[in-house]
Amino acid sequence: MSILLAIQKWSTEQPDWQQDAIARIYNQSDLSAEDLDDLYALLKAEHGIPDPAGRQPRKFAADQIAGAAPIGQRVQLASIKNLLNVNALAPDQHLLIARTGLSVIYGENGAGKSGYSRALKKACRARDQSESIHPDARLAPGQAGTPQASFDLFIDDLPTEVVWKANQAAPESLSAIAIFDSYCARAYVDNKGDFAYIPYGLDILEKLVGVCGKLKTMASAELEVVRPKLDAFSHLGQSQTKVGALIRGLSSKTKTAELELLATISDVDKERFAILVKALTERDPKEKALELKAKASRYNELDVRICSSYTMTLGGGLGGVVFDDPVSSLDHRRRWLVAKRLAQEALKRQVIIFTHDIYFLCILQQCATELDLELTPQCIRKAPGGFGVHSERVPFDAMVTTKRISALRKMYDKVKEAKNTGDDEAQTQWTRDAYYHLRLAWERAVEEVLLFGTVTRFEEGISTQRLRSVIVEDDDYMQIETGMTKCSKFAHDPAAGAHLPTPSPEELSSDIETLEKWRASVEKRREVVRKRRT
Repeated sequence: MSILLAIQKWSTEQPDWQQDAIARIYNQSDLSAEDLDDLYALLKAEHGIPDPAGRQPRKFAADQIAGAAPIGQRVQLASIKNLLNVNALAPDQHLLIARTGLSVIYGENGAGKSGYSRALKKACRARDQSESIHPDARLAPGQAGTPQASFDLFIDDLPTEVVWKANQAAPESLSAIAIFDSYCARAYVDNKGDFAYIPYGLDILEKLVGVCGKLKTMASAELEVVRPKLDAFSHLGQSQTKVGALIRGLSSKTKTAELELLATISDVDKERFAILVKALTERDPKEKALELKAKASRYNELDVRICSSYTMTLGGGLGGVVFDDPVSSLDHRRRWLVAKRLAQEALKRQVIIFTHDIYFLCILQQCATELDLELTPQCIRKAPGGFGVHSERVPFDAMVTTKRISALRKMYDKVKEAKNTGDDEAQTQWTRDAYYHLRLAWERAVEEVLLFGTVTRFEEGISTQRLRSVIVEDDDYMQIETGMTKCSKFAHDPAAGAHLPTPSPEELSSDIETLEKWRASVEKRREVVRKRRT
C-alpha cells in the first residue's frame, strides 16, 4: 500500500471536517482563507453549532489516487487522441508517443502544450488538480461539452485503449503514468535555506497539523470575543434597568430564559467553544505522520530531481513518466544536470517531456546521443483549426545535420513551386530563407560532422577522446568557406545598388547537395582515421 493510500484509508476514520481538510490539501496543497472558513464551519457543526450556509464535507476518495502498479509492470503511453473540449485544442489530433527512450514534444508558448498537460494530469490522477481545463473561448458560453480524451497504452506489451472523461473516475491503468510539473513538486525549502525532501504524500499530514493549529487559533479568538466580560457590565448593575436588576440579583436561581432575553451568548455555547479547543488539541495528526514516516522506506522509492524543487517518486512498477517544462527558471548548468538525469531514467522506462525551451531540447539530444538512447522529437503548433496541432517536424535549430538537409530540400520544393506558378516575390523570399538556413546547416555541420562533437556550443566540457576520429583537410576549409560566404550573400537583405540576382532553384539545389556530399565524405573518412589512430 502506498503512503497516499494509507493516508486515504486513515482519513475515513477521522471526523468529517478533517476528511474535508485532507481532500483540500491533496487537491490544492495551500489552503486559502475561504478554505479555512469552510473547515471552521464544518468543525463547529461537528460539535453542534449549526452552519447557516449548510456546507457539506467532501471526502478524500480512493479513486483520486494513483494506484500502486504491480512490481515490474511496464505501462507505456503510445498516443493521445480524440481530445474534445480541452482548452482550445484542435479536435481529432493524434499525438504519437515513442514507447521507449525519450519523447520530447516541443511547442512555443501558446502552442497548446498546457492543454495536453492538463488532460494528462486529470487522466493520470496527478497529485495536483488545481489547474482547470477551460472551454474553448471561441465558443458561445455553455456550448462546450465535457472534456475527454482517448489514450493508447501498452501494459506489459499488450495494447489497450482507455477513455478519460472529466467528472468521472479516471481509468486506473493510466494512474501508472506519473506526471511532474512545478505544481506537483514535492520539495520545499526549510528555514535554513536548504532543500529538504519528504516521501510523497506525507506533506499532507504535516500540512494538516498546520491547519489544525490555524483552526484552534480561530476558535480561541472567537471564544475570547464572545466570552462575557463582567467588568464591562459592572456599571450596569447600578442602573435601574432590567439589566441592572438582573445583574444585582444574579444567582444560581436566575432562569436561563431571562438571560437569553438580555444576553448574546449562553453558557452552553461557551462550553461548546471550550470543547472545540480541547478537540483540536487532542486530535493531533502529527502522531500519524511520524508513524508513516517510519514505514516510508517500505512504501516508496524516492528519486530526487537534481538541483531543483522536483522529486520523482516512482513505485515498483515501470510506468512512464511525463514532465511538463522541467527546467523552467533553471540556469544552463542545472539544465544539463536535469537533462542527463532524465536521459538516464529513459534507459529504464518511457520518459515524455513537454517543453518550449529549444535549448533544452538540444541538450536532451546530446545527452541521448552520449547514452546511445533513442530520442523522438515532435512538435505541436497553433493552426487555423485550433491549438496543439501535431507536426513531426521539429524546429530547425533542434535538427541534426542530416535532418537539416532534408528540411532544406523541402524548402527547395517551395522555391520551385513558386517559380512554376510565376510568384517571383514568394520565390525570392523562399530562396533567401533557404540560404539563411543553409548557413545554419553549415555551422552545425562544422560542430557535429567535422569536429565530431569534440566541442559543443553551450556545453561546459570538451570531449577530447573524439579527436581520435577528427582530421581537418585543406579542402574542408575551402568548401566551408565557399559555402558560408555564398549563404551570407543571399541570406540578408542587400543594400540598395548592390542587389544580387536571386539564385535559381537549380542553383539552390546544387548548393544543398554540395553540403550533403561533403558531409558524407567526412563521415566516411572519419572511420578510416579512427581505425588508423586506434
